[in-house]
Amino acid sequence: MAEGTRLMFLAVKYFEQGQAIRGGSLVTDAKTRPVEFRCTSPIRPNDYQRVLYGNTLDSHVFVDLIGTPLVTATEESVDLALVEDERFLDIRPSVNIPVILLDRSAQGGETSSVTLRAHPQFETEQAAAQSQLAPLLNARRDLLEPFERVRLALEQVHTQRIGDKSQ
Repeated sequence: MAEGTRLMFLAVKYFEQGQAIRGGSLVTDAKTRPVEFRCTSPIRPNDYQRVLYGNTLDSHVFVDLIGTPLVTATEESVDLALVEDERFLDIRPSVNIPVILLDRSAQGGETSSVTLRAHPQFETEQAAAQSQLAPLLNARRDLLEPFERVRLALEQVHTQRIGDKSQ
């Protein structure tokens, strides 16, 4: 992986018994060291919105309110956005960088591997991402660990009520 490569890890965390959700993005260097962090304000869909959006609410929240805004607001030039929730794949048609789902799959016993998946309209990006991430995967780097860092940072932000419009 090239030294100047920038990876973005997108994740969400639910708060307030599932009534609020925050999204966060962590841009890292090729060694997954932090370069930039951003997060959303808490999103609290009300009952009216839940009724009007119905089963499209998750897509609206993940794509329109979290994923696309975080990707487009990033100041760093990002080579690849990595996600662990497949609802984020639908941001790909709206952004100019590949969005790749990382999925941990058990391989019997305690070993596991990470499989990659691209948005169906951009399937060729899966092979390119596999090639880009090969040095990290071959070094057995846990590519899912940065998502946990994002969630922990979101927890800190939420506890401090940063960006909470209801302050």
